[in-house]
Amino acid sequence: MQEKEEILMSEKVLMYARVGNIGQMAEASLDLQLQAVEEFCRQKGYEIVGTKTCVGGGEKAISFLPPLAEEAKQREATMIVTCSMDRFTRDYDSLIKFEDDMRKENIKVLSAEATTEPNEMDKVLQAIFEKFKEYEK
Repeated sequence: MQEKEEILMSEKVLMYARVGNIGQMAEASLDLQLQAVEEFCRQKGYEIVGTKTCVGGGEKAISFLPPLAEEAKQREATMIVTCSMDRFTRDYDSLIKFEDDMRKENIKVLSAEATTEPNEMDKVLQAIFEKFKEYEK
């Protein structure tokens, strides 16, 4: 009997970095973020299919999410990785919505700081936090 060779499909990653202003760009913050993400991907064996960088904070950071999602789909990325989740946005509700939207597209959203990918317990905790937010209103 021949053994079947298992073929592992590598994650296809769109790297993402954002700084709040031009001054941070001059400090090479974007480069440092991308280096951290690239190293993370290399260690995991992920294939990098593109890079997206943005400059702007606050409400402007939220406006970067739809084009980021579109680029991930166009590049057939299976994952968007940033150095820290707050690089997407510091607005928790917007981040949760972005993660949900990406999940529906079968695209994972991950931080290079994460030691593991989100699991079922993470999803349960996320649902609990969302319920608490409903009561805050």
